[in-house]
Amino acid sequence: MHYLFLVRHYPPEISGGARRPFLLVRALRRIGYKITLVTPFNVEDDPDHICVIGSASNAISDISSNKSTFNIFSNFKNVMRIWFLWPDADILWAKRVERAVIKSGITPDGIFTTSPSESIHIVGSRLAKRLNVHWVAEFRDTWFHNPHRKILERSMLRRFVERLIARRALKYVSGLTAVSRYVMNDILTFAPVSVPHKIIGHFSEEQKEKYILPSTDVNIVHSGGFTLSDRRRHLFPLLNIFEKTSLIRPKLHLHIAGRLTKDEKSLIDNSSAKITYHGQISLTKSQAMQSAADGLVLYTPEESHALPGKYVEYCLARRPILYLGGGDWMNLLENPENLRSLRKGLIELKKGEYVQNESCLSADKAAELLNIFFKKIQK
Repeated sequence: MHYLFLVRHYPPEISGGARRPFLLVRALRRIGYKITLVTPFNVEDDPDHICVIGSASNAISDISSNKSTFNIFSNFKNVMRIWFLWPDADILWAKRVERAVIKSGITPDGIFTTSPSESIHIVGSRLAKRLNVHWVAEFRDTWFHNPHRKILERSMLRRFVERLIARRALKYVSGLTAVSRYVMNDILTFAPVSVPHKIIGHFSEEQKEKYILPSTDVNIVHSGGFTLSDRRRHLFPLLNIFEKTSLIRPKLHLHIAGRLTKDEKSLIDNSSAKITYHGQISLTKSQAMQSAADGLVLYTPEESHALPGKYVEYCLARRPILYLGGGDWMNLLENPENLRSLRKGLIELKKGEYVQNESCLSADKAAELLNIFFKKIQK
């Protein structure tokens, strides 16, 4: 079976959003699927890939050397996007994807789109109609309930118009998948009543690579960004707790791997605690660092509803998970006692401690669930 995957986030981009489609594509190919990837990145080692350059992030990087030009260009683009009520900053890239797919002449059995960004689903809808094939849309975030884009909270006009956009796009969807019931309920509000849908939670794979952390320290690892990943997740509360606890346990050593803002880097530089910022690293290296740690920090806003993908990744490291924040997702755990609050965990954590975290969904199992769903909607 041949599926066209339209994906905005994918390696070599380093982000949490790139992990899920990467693992899913590999697992589907292992069970015999032909997957043609369409991404804004040159995936050199992929045997079947269409690179469509020109995403919002690529456009920004191309002009970032001239800061004044960048600001003028970026502001102009945002004003024009809001004026014409386009959904998000990747809409122009998504339209280029549509043209590239039509030009390629490929005829897949189906199309799979995964957000963010939501504009990828608009193009999935248009291509499904033009190619007359099945289309499955995957949602990893809510679109309108607790939206990541502030404008959907501030502007009633924007919410109204974008709801119309969502209904128009999902009119042609053959099936829906989502990472949680909460996300699915949000999307079903705008989809046809009878559309098949399936919840496929977060998943991961074990890595065998080794990583060396200071043997004399109690090493605490946080993988991922803060406000750049979720505007509600600020670095200061984490540093505040860590600095106070370091006065009691001076051997505590916090390792942060991920993309940070300039202000967040400044907070680390001015911190009194022992903190190492490793920058952006690959998924493989990140998971190796997690396995070498003594404890792992999981930081979620109080409004979080879906089981975090990072939690599933952390489970495979079999190290104590220290949480900051919380959310309804904690009620979904089989063994919530495996989690420890950050304050208490930093004090009581034993060096070299292993735990048996609950079993989590593997990439191969997720691919099999999606395979069954694909066959269902094609009957």
